[in-house]
Amino acid sequence: MSLLHTGDAVCRRGYRAVQNKVCVVVAASGRMAGSVPRASIRAAVKKRLPDLRLETNVDLLIYLNCVLFLQRLAREARLKAIEDRCSVIKPAHVKAVAKMVLKKSRG
Repeated sequence: MSLLHTGDAVCRRGYRAVQNKVCVVVAASGRMAGSVPRASIRAAVKKRLPDLRLETNVDLLIYLNCVLFLQRLAREARLKAIEDRCSVIKPAHVKAVAKMVLKKSRG
């Protein structure tokens, strides 16, 4: 496995650092693999907060925050599984670290 050093982020091959902090999957063409469900995100925000006015790229920031949260949750659950000497992440591992990850993510 080869690593790419980009600023503060260390990424595996096939990943690219975004703003020197996040590693995202990159296709062979150099573009991000998969697309962001922008319309779905906007619709969900508008449904919950109808009077809120959103700037152009706010949905991308919301999506990035969700991805970062899920990555952090998966990483902590993996460490908990390793600590319990289990090779598979189980729902109990996720539940055990969820409260701590939520506290860290509040900002």
